[in-house]
Amino acid sequence: MHSAPASRVRLGLYALVVAALLFLVGILLRGAIVDPTADPTGFAREAAASSTVSAWTLILAGGIVCLFGLIGLYGRLASTAHERLAFAGFVLSFAGLALVLPLFGFMAMAAPHIGTVYAPGQEAVMNVATGYFTGTLSLGVLMAASLLYVAGSICTALVIWRGEQAPWWVAAAFVLQAPLLTFPVNLWLEILGAVLLLIVGGYFARAAEPQPVSAAVEAAPASIEP
Repeated sequence: MHSAPASRVRLGLYALVVAALLFLVGILLRGAIVDPTADPTGFAREAAASSTVSAWTLILAGGIVCLFGLIGLYGRLASTAHERLAFAGFVLSFAGLALVLPLFGFMAMAAPHIGTVYAPGQEAVMNVATGYFTGTLSLGVLMAASLLYVAGSICTALVIWRGEQAPWWVAAAFVLQAPLLTFPVNLWLEILGAVLLLIVGGYFARAAEPQPVSAAVEAAPASIEP
């Protein structure tokens, strides 16, 4: 199997850093998620806020860029003895993230309009939002997306750990970021998930940087004297 060019792998790893930053800024700008089924008025108020479009657009952009980051991370791990597990992790994570992108798009483009036209008692308007979160198909897709991304992250973390590609805490950080980002039960935990993803991306992006000539010479084995 031929390895991807180092420059492309490095570009993908930097995409992981950019994605984490977009997630982090978007989450901070958005604030805690309001459940439209539990608090429709609060959801409408948050959806109509001036920062909502920007926040969810950043999160949507982060999700798209993260797809390229996952490609870069797989390219980094593909040369290990655990390539099959790395590929499984890549496919599962990629599929899970791709499935949740429509939700980000809905929140960025449709939810603000729902929040603007909603008034207490106008259940027909809010049913558009609640149906997105409570419909059988929607719930199934969102749950599948979360589980796929978490399962893929576990596979990838195992490769990072077993393949000795990074210290154990990098693998642990990659495992933890997945449930924290995909099951946003608490704003601060979601922020922590984005920070952990940023740490992992930053570690691998820095590790993928070309070594200075002096460092490469020092790392090379000493020549055998005749």
